[in-house]
Amino acid sequence: PFFGPCAGEPLALRVSAKLYVKAGRYKGLGTAAVVNAISTELGRSASRGFYANFGKRLGFEPPSSRYRHELTAELAEASAKRAAAALDRVFAVVGLTERYALFYAQLEKLLPAAKGFWAREVDRRENAGPHSTSAILAALTPDTVSALNRTLLYEWIIYEAAVEVHDRRCAEHLGVAACRRG
Repeated sequence: PFFGPCAGEPLALRVSAKLYVKAGRYKGLGTAAVVNAISTELGRSASRGFYANFGKRLGFEPPSSRYRHELTAELAEASAKRAAAALDRVFAVVGLTERYALFYAQLEKLLPAAKGFWAREVDRRENAGPHSTSAILAALTPDTVSALNRTLLYEWIIYEAAVEVHDRRCAEHLGVAACRRG
């Protein structure tokens, strides 16, 4: 098996990606302005019911236009379920960004390295930027969170499977007590 991916809550990952990719645009803006910009940008996916890059990340053939893809809801759902099943079948470890230290603890147990290597990797986690993902998420209204999460329906299928695989693998590798949710 392969040592696996590190999954995260879909909305948090989407906000984090926007903050990283568009850091220059958001520099010097206050939290409220960044929240408004991100809400607007992410809200554009609401009419489709899923994020445009979703299909690409699941291995669809490249579309004829780099930015357009005729991905149906049925195909998106089937693909999400296939990806969710692959997490359990293919990966020895599946991490969760919100439990990042446990991801690295599992890797350390299964892949011994030079002293301090894994601790240094855990410390490298944060991408420094003027705005934090948690601050932006906290500033979103409940209605906005709900609307944005509707665009992440299929990503939530994969994330929920990742949580299940993570919890089971973590208990196998580190013991149940080490892996209890805090």
